[in-house]
Amino acid sequence: MPDADKEDAIVVAITKDGSVFLGQNKTSVSELGIQVREKLADKPGKTIFIRADARARYLAVEDAIDAVRTAGVEDVGLLTRRRKATWRRRVSSFLCSFTRICKQTRRVKPWQ
Repeated sequence: MPDADKEDAIVVAITKDGSVFLGQNKTSVSELGIQVREKLADKPGKTIFIRADARARYLAVEDAIDAVRTAGVEDVGLLTRRRKATWRRRVSSFLCSFTRICKQTRRVKPWQ
């Protein structure tokens, strides 16, 4: 979402342990709605963006969205990030390909 990259974008982040951040500031879900309402006092109709760690509990994300919606926000955007290929995934993919090739060539045993 291009609007999420703007300087004045309001982003709520949920970490894997359930911690909630409004921008760079750690907050609680119970105070999130109040803080969002204060930030939006002069900007009605603005979209709030939610970014959650893939390992965050669904309930923590749902609670954050509920707090934002209760504050009067109508537009909530969910931000996702494409996973990068990790070293482990690349090695795993290589080993699967290598194993498949080895299984195919074991039918012909050149050492016998």
